[in-house]
Amino acid sequence: MGQAVTNQSLTNATATEPQRPTRVLWALTSTGLGGAPEQLLRVLPLMGPCGVEVHVAGARQGVLFPELEAIAGGSVLADLSRVSLGSLRRLLGYCRQRDIEVVHTFGKGAGLTGRIAALLGRRAAVHSFRGYSSLRFAGWREPVYRGLEGWLGRRSHRLVAVSPSEAETIAKTGIVPNEKIEVIPNGIDLETIRAQALSPGEARRQLGLPPSGLIVGTLARPDPVKNLGEFVEIARLVRLQRPDVTFAVVGVGEGQEGTLHEAEIRWIPPQAHACRVLRAFDVYLSTSLSEGLPNAPLEATSLGIPVVLSDVQGNRDAVEVDRTGWLYPLGVPAEACRRIVEIEAGQPVDPECAESFLSRYSLPTQAAALTRLYRSAAAGPRKATSRPTSRTTSDR
Repeated sequence: MGQAVTNQSLTNATATEPQRPTRVLWALTSTGLGGAPEQLLRVLPLMGPCGVEVHVAGARQGVLFPELEAIAGGSVLADLSRVSLGSLRRLLGYCRQRDIEVVHTFGKGAGLTGRIAALLGRRAAVHSFRGYSSLRFAGWREPVYRGLEGWLGRRSHRLVAVSPSEAETIAKTGIVPNEKIEVIPNGIDLETIRAQALSPGEARRQLGLPPSGLIVGTLARPDPVKNLGEFVEIARLVRLQRPDVTFAVVGVGEGQEGTLHEAEIRWIPPQAHACRVLRAFDVYLSTSLSEGLPNAPLEATSLGIPVVLSDVQGNRDAVEVDRTGWLYPLGVPAEACRRIVEIEAGQPVDPECAESFLSRYSLPTQAAALTRLYRSAAAGPRKATSRPTSRTTSDR
């Protein structure tokens, strides 16, 4: 039943497919593991059949850039982690040369440079915040950023939130019109995740974790928004009651954990396609200060792993409380501890509950929603340009 609905979403998106594809440039603040790059890598193969030709802009040093580049219609190298005149010029030139119709930016740095390029080149601009509350400057920079974000937001075709709670946070700021905000949740590929996931034993061997006993884990990069200090405190509290429990952080290798290095945590380097090792965990724990819509808890749920998540933006949309896991109040590690100590190793989420909850996060549905958004944006007024005579190739 779920797959039939999913396929219908793609059919609806392509039923009125134009004679030529809509050309869209994805401008990425990061092309490294996790977050937006991994999510876009999953949805990119579905965009062509929907009638959208996606091009990518980002930094080559990101490990996922070559994979994105290999299946995109074209690419341009630009470090969009910070605002620079050189990157702005490259995006402007690429949009003109390739006749890009829509520039979709992801994250703070790309959101500034990419949308300025779109406006200067008279292309439609779409922006995804990818966790709005974490995209803030300190001190005097905050009002400057808010002012610039408001100016760009009013001139963007749409501002995409990946979860209802992120949309609510953006709306509450009042810096952009509510009618500009559109919710397009991340999608996950259940069949691929389940087919590629290692068995619990294999995953634990690959990560160097104990073959038995309760393991509580998370996928996280060394970023303050992941709030790993609270993860360490939860681990301490749990181990006071259950010293047999192992805690692991995948994505922060030895030497990257800073002041947290003395904690009894297994610090494991980043893993490509980390969802393959999720079955190493009996419980997935997220202590984030904020999220857009975190993929890892959804992927854990698809594998039957219960989740314990901080009650913050994004995380609220990634769990069905008391059915696929629990929320705990941010800053109250004792509540997370209470939930974890009640869980036994190998205690899975009910499959029917997981299927019902995850049906709202279909990858083809995400592709179809993006297609409708891009067609709407491209249909607006823009500068007339001639289309290139041959298919695009990578701009080296």
